[in-house]
Amino acid sequence: MKKTTKTILMLLLFVAGTVKAQDYLPVVKDNAEWNVMWQSTSSWPTIRITESLRIDGDTLVNDMYYKKVMRLLSSEGPHWPGNTEEHELYGLIREEPEGKVFYQPIDQDTVYLLYDFGMNVGDTMVMSWCQLPDWDVTIRIDSITTQYIAGMDRWVFYVSSKDAYSDWTRLNTWVEGIGATQGLLYSCHVVSAGGITLHELLCYHEDDELLYMNPEYDTCVVDMNPLPQDFAPLGAEWYFHMESQGPITDPPFYYIRMSVTGLAEIQGHVCSKIDLHDYVYEENRVVYWYNQTNDAFTVLYDFNAEEGDTWYCDVGECTFLVTVQSVDSVTWNGHTYRTQYVTAYSDDGQTPAFNGRIFEKIGYEFGLFPDRFACDGIDGPDYLYMRCYVENGEILYHEGDYDCDYVVPNGIDENDTAKGSLVYPNPISESGTLNFEQLNADELTIITVDGRIVRKENVKGLSSFNIEKRDLDAGLYFYMLSGENMKTVVGKMCIK
Repeated sequence: MKKTTKTILMLLLFVAGTVKAQDYLPVVKDNAEWNVMWQSTSSWPTIRITESLRIDGDTLVNDMYYKKVMRLLSSEGPHWPGNTEEHELYGLIREEPEGKVFYQPIDQDTVYLLYDFGMNVGDTMVMSWCQLPDWDVTIRIDSITTQYIAGMDRWVFYVSSKDAYSDWTRLNTWVEGIGATQGLLYSCHVVSAGGITLHELLCYHEDDELLYMNPEYDTCVVDMNPLPQDFAPLGAEWYFHMESQGPITDPPFYYIRMSVTGLAEIQGHVCSKIDLHDYVYEENRVVYWYNQTNDAFTVLYDFNAEEGDTWYCDVGECTFLVTVQSVDSVTWNGHTYRTQYVTAYSDDGQTPAFNGRIFEKIGYEFGLFPDRFACDGIDGPDYLYMRCYVENGEILYHEGDYDCDYVVPNGIDENDTAKGSLVYPNPISESGTLNFEQLNADELTIITVDGRIVRKENVKGLSSFNIEKRDLDAGLYFYMLSGENMKTVVGKMCIK
């Protein structure tokens, strides 16, 4: 009886294997199309675009027939080079009857193995086309199942990868007749390479019919590449003249700098990150600012607004009604900017909170963000005035007699201030100690680059200050040391 059962089981397995071989669905076929999302893992982790790959026609290479792989990118820019108008020839692909798929990039003579659907559980194979050409990666088939996908049962291979610098990692899935869940050309993965791009299959079509859509998305095209943009692009810097109107009376003025330090995704929007705390994005010439207090976006600037137009800007518990009084222009260094002279009214809609010019592409002349102003316009923080706007080192706007980053604390000659070597280490760790020996300071004030006082400490009789547990984020700050028996010292401090 046991022998009979074993024989039947082996026969069923043989039949299943035969059915698999007979029913194999090819990956490479005419009029197939894959939409694949790219996501950078390097400096801009939230920039995403969609790559469309399409099989289109045959060609003969070395007496072997290949099909053409045509590609179209949804965006292009410094980090996504490509064509955005029509599909262009990207490579050649062919498939053997037993399920081996080969690919040749259009700019190479090498033919790479992409898939082998004839592999069994536990089989391994070295592959050399894994996002980075000629980077050898060993793949392993961990398991094989069948799943109902795109209207029929298909074999699904679960694949792990390992290169010379990493251990086995499950990173991909092959689907019979479709290819990898990371996309047609991304059948294996470089585990340890830094700065690579992740891929994810969004949709699969045959003859323009949608057969598969990634359940995590409701679209076949994801495009979150904000470059280029007009307001707050990478490389933008603002230089402000600052005068104290609050408790800081010494020094009476100095300059501060704000800059775009990167990009971040918030609530589905790719935002420019300005220094440590502020996030903005632009859409149709309207700039939106992320109000962290409300966890919501509010209109910061409307560059489309004409005289008499208004918009509301929510700041914490305050709401400013911004009204355009007039529209003009200003020219500097060969660049002309449309300007709006605005008055912002406080919560009651009648009391003026602040007024001044808004420069298109640059921002408000008295500070980029309205959280610098009190709801009623009274007892606002320190006075700012924009002196320079710079993009990638080029000064596009400049007012005043000083250089953009000129600093004159307390009106003292620069050679008499700070003696920066007395304040160390710099940069300092977030749990470290800032030393200021021999300065006889009574008070230490720490100020953000946009002018907000975040710490004021009594350090009389001390020669150091412990930064630990002071809730200071990593980044650039100004420090100010003052006392009755010393000249005020102002300098920059970086917390790692």
